[in-house]
Amino acid sequence: MKTQLFTQAVHKITSFLETEKAPYFVIGGLAVGVLGEPRFTYDIDLSILLHGDQVSIFLKRLKNACKPHPIWSHIPQ
Repeated sequence: MKTQLFTQAVHKITSFLETEKAPYFVIGGLAVGVLGEPRFTYDIDLSILLHGDQVSIFLKRLKNACKPHPIWSHIPQ
């Protein structure tokens, strides 16, 4: 069950990033698992490449694409 939820989360996040045409790359445990020794940690570490003027627009779109969560409460509408 946990692996299925993790896989769904990865798919949802990468689909959003690809729809937004936001360049990104996977870092951390997932990248290590693909490139070397597998190390499954149930977290997703990404680096998203945005220019400074794109950040607030990107965060608003991300907030609208996600279920409501307290972490987004500080982002203006």
